Amino acid sequence: MDHFLALVGKIPTTQGQAVISWMLWLSTGSRYLASSHWVPSYEWLGALLLLSGVSTAQFVAKRTTDHAYVAAKKPPPAA
Repeated sequence: MDHFLALVGKIPTTQGQAVISWMLWLSTGSRYLASSHWVPSYEWLGALLLLSGVSTAQFVAKRTTDHAYVAAKKPPPAA
């Protein structure tokens, strides 16, 4: 599992991918709320869920494999 997380953690542009998935969710929701008869297909909703899952997994993998980030989040040793 650590090898998989390290591999996913090396994929660039985590924030860009997350922003794109958020924009797709917002635009889909806006179109659904603005239209009285348009309903997104199950395939589209599944694709959005898959993209969001990949974005979340990539975000978590980057945070768990970046040792400098993990060390910075640890509390200082008690005196």
